[in-house]
Amino acid sequence: MPGSQRLGRSGTSPISWSEDVFRGGSQGHHEIGGSRHGYYAGLICTYSIAAPSDRLRRVHEIELAGLEAALEAVRPGRTCSERSSV
Repeated sequence: MPGSQRLGRSGTSPISWSEDVFRGGSQGHHEIGGSRHGYYAGLICTYSIAAPSDRLRRVHEIELAGLEAALEAVRPGRTCSERSSV
């Protein structure tokens, strides 16, 4: 599978190009993916044109807390049943 690049709107899966214009408060989503020897990886970046809204800041804090909890749950040495109980 070759690598791919997509630009879409944050909060949606990658979407088709449009003639929409970025304005202050717009959000962008950039995703680059690739594979090597059957292993796949993706790098995703979401950004805001100008200062992000309060809602976007709150969503970011909630997502960050979820990510930190997930990383703690899958730390080395933990069994699958311990991970599932978190």
